[in-house]
Amino acid sequence: MEETTQLAPPQMVQGDPRTLTLLDLNARFLPHEQFRQLVANIQRDGHLTSTPLVWNDTDSGRLIVLSGNHRTLAAIEAGLEQIWWMQIDQPLPRQRQIALQLSHNAIAGQDDPAILKELYEELESVEWRQYTGLDDKTLDLLEKVDVASLGEVNLGSDPCPYASRLPGTARCLVRPLPLAAGGEPPAAAHRRP
Repeated sequence: MEETTQLAPPQMVQGDPRTLTLLDLNARFLPHEQFRQLVANIQRDGHLTSTPLVWNDTDSGRLIVLSGNHRTLAAIEAGLEQIWWMQIDQPLPRQRQIALQLSHNAIAGQDDPAILKELYEELESVEWRQYTGLDDKTLDLLEKVDVASLGEVNLGSDPCPYASRLPGTARCLVRPLPLAAGGEPPAAAHRRP
């Protein structure tokens, strides 16, 4: 990793999503049904509720979407004339562009099945349940979650080793997780409320 310079803070920019250049090569794909749901959600909300990351390539004059390509395309299809995005204006070597793109896709976390089930069951209307975009496979797994059988995770002496680095009043919460195959607890999960 030869590029160790920290990025300048991205600027929040509002503009026409049609002026953005989508990636030619994007490892992330979105099944058709999920894309349709994303378009429907954006139409219902009237705007994006999470922002794409865009790089201002001053050499080519293009605004390149490094992260949020499907969201940008869905916004266009939903008929939005203006969206907000985070924009990096400093030069980025190709290696850093790729690393940013891949990290935004890969570092996404995982759902705690018990909490996911609890939250999903709180949704009373079919419309809001559909809005979540949870697929049949995930919903089938939720049906099998038995909250009563969840085991406590053995976290050793320090359940939140990075708690001292959390800003302000942020706390580290550790919740019981279901046991993995073989009865072993999964790796500890840390959440910031």
